Amino acid sequence: MSPKVSVLTTTYDRPDFLQRCIKSMQDQTDPNWEHLIVDVGSTDPRVRELLERASSTDHRIRVFYKAHSGDLPARQWNDLIDVAKGRYI
Repeated sequence: MSPKVSVLTTTYDRPDFLQRCIKSMQDQTDPNWEHLIVDVGSTDPRVRELLERASSTDHRIRVFYKAHSGDLPARQWNDLIDVAKGRYI
């Protein structure tokens, strides 16, 4: 079954904020969602550790990695929209 909602998040470092973001999604009362997260070249190894742990323990979380290339933020969002499965974004 496809999720009702796809939530898109881009991240670059800031693991504490990212952890709060992921927990906020997991605390939702409606479990019918997916969380798509793209890491755009974080240099803090805690970010990858957090993302790997979250995606391996919760199938609703999908992670993508991109090199920090100076792409416009709109391209990152469009890439996530292309893989989103939710009815609403």
